[in-house]
Amino acid sequence: MGKSSLTKFEFPPEVFAEISKSLLAAGKSVRFKAVGDSMYPFIHNGDIVVIEPTLTARLKIGDIIYYQDINGHCLLHRVIRTRSLAGSLQFQIQADNTLMPDGWVSSDRVLGRLARFYRDDILINMDSLPARITNMLILAQLGLNLHKYGKYRSGRSYFRRLLLLYKYF
Repeated sequence: MGKSSLTKFEFPPEVFAEISKSLLAAGKSVRFKAVGDSMYPFIHNGDIVVIEPTLTARLKIGDIIYYQDINGHCLLHRVIRTRSLAGSLQFQIQADNTLMPDGWVSSDRVLGRLARFYRDDILINMDSLPARITNMLILAQLGLNLHKYGKYRSGRSYFRRLLLLYKYF
């Protein structure tokens, strides 16, 4: 079930948000092509991502969530912190390719969790050991950047090398 088995449909972002929201609420997975570089180096523009419904209580730091922003668009960003505010679970999120957190997302805006993705017909399961190791490295890098907003991140090439690990697990 690689990249080549997809049927191409294009929708305006608001329409796609509603369709994916309905499918995930019904317990179905959603698969689409990632657009943009906000999650680079982990997710590349053109990777095929698979989002699965999830219970927000099961989300943990490092998970990549699919959520609806205040403009009605759906985005994928990484959870870097959690908190409970007035009895509601909230997640601080950050794109991997930014220096500062994007803010807090309430649990009612979380639609699902990135379960796996395909890059060049290689399946990368988010629960695999290489993906968990990569998540830890990215979280460490994001944590360092929380204290150094003014510096541009370097050393992204080692994330590309980790893709080779996926072939062996």
